[in-house]
Order: sequence, then structure tokens, then C-alpha cells
Amino acid sequence: MRIFEYAVSEGFTPEQGPRNILDLPCGHGRVARVLRSQFPSADLTVCDIDRDGVDFCVSRLGARGVYSCMDFDKLELCGVFDLIFVGSLITHLNAYNTVTLLRRMESCLSQDGVMIISNHGARVVERAAINAYPSKWVIDQFNITGHGSDANACVHGYGDSVISRHWLEGFFAGEPCGIVAYLEHEWGDYHDVLFVKKRPLLPAEFDAQKYLRVNPDVAEVGVDPVQHYLLFGRKEGRRLR
Repeated sequence: MRIFEYAVSEGFTPEQGPRNILDLPCGHGRVARVLRSQFPSADLTVCDIDRDGVDFCVSRLGARGVYSCMDFDKLELCGVFDLIFVGSLITHLNAYNTVTLLRRMESCLSQDGVMIISNHGARVVERAAINAYPSKWVIDQFNITGHGSDANACVHGYGDSVISRHWLEGFFAGEPCGIVAYLEHEWGDYHDVLFVKKRPLLPAEFDAQKYLRVNPDVAEVGVDPVQHYLLFGRKEGRRLR
């Protein structure tokens, strides 16, 4: 899959390649097959609420299997991972479960690893008239709050959801991980794909107010100075004071 090649080419994965990989949800190995082929020496963990799918991947791909659960806070994964792939999962969760899942995955990501997440975003909403999905009620939620879920997702925790890029950027703005790349309708010309990494430590001399003073263009657009420096300023060689 091109998204894994992109992660490697952009330097999002460790230089020596990922040593431990998590595919959640794995289903019957549609993506796990690619991960095993592309990173043959890595330890692969597959996880899904569908136990038959987990057992299939364990027997066919030599993976370690973990049975998932609806309460992500109780999900035991044992260890950290250099590459976490969360494909077609937040596309089915309500806002509460989306946050719970993402925070659980953040806690399992290694310091130099990358988490890759697929999302139903603006492209899915744009095609609603053609695909008869999502419903007007879900689209209205999406337009107002940035996160829209159908009745099944709202009541039972799992259904269909659409999430805006702005909502996801807002969530990660206050998290220990941040979005380093967001590719719209990259997977199958339908799913958005975001790449998330642990934030590096700020330099000891970093001061938010001084950073804004010496970088007035950052202050003018009103973005968080810490987030700007970690995502852009460091690479651009911005002055700190």
C-alpha cells in the first residue's frame, strides 16, 4: 500500500524500520498481509473484536493475536509499537469512543513510531447524494461539530461516522501526539489518511510568548505556538527568541 511507502519515505518510521507493528482492526488480514510482506522481519500483532479474523491472521501470517473489546480502556496490548495501523475503525465510532481509542493507541506508540489512521472525512460527505450515505442527520452533526455519527454509533457505540479534519486536528492539538501529515481521500479515493507521531521535547529555551514575538506571522494566524514549532518551526529553522 502506498501509505506505508509514504510513511517510510517521509521518515515517519524508525530508520531501521518498524520492529513491532499493530494492525487494528485486522479483519481477515487485508492489510496485515501487506504489512507482513513489506516489513517481513517485524513482529506483527493483529487485533479485532472478530475472533475468527484474529485466529485466521495468526495461523496464516505468523502474527500474535489479541482479541479486542468494546471498551478500549480495557484493551490489553502488552507493549509499544513502532507502527500502528488503525484502518476503518474511527469511521464507525461515536465521538466518545473515538477519543478513547485514540488515547489508548497513543499510549501504545513508541517514541519514534508512527500511527496511521483512516477516516471518513469531507470526501464522504461530498458524495452523500450519490452513495445515500451518510444521512442528513449525520451530515448536520458533521457541519456543526465536526463529528457526525448515526443512531447505531450513538446508542450502541458502533455504527457509521464522519469526522472533519478540523475536529481531528483540534483533538490532537492537546495530546502527546500530533498530526504530521494529513492526506485527503488517499485510500481508495475515499478515506482520508492521517499520520500521527509523538511530539518531540521542546528545547529548554523555548518560550511561547517570545516565539510569537519573533515570528509575527505565526501570531497573526492565531495558531498554538507550541504546536506550530513542533510541526513546522523546527523544520523551518524558526528563531526561538
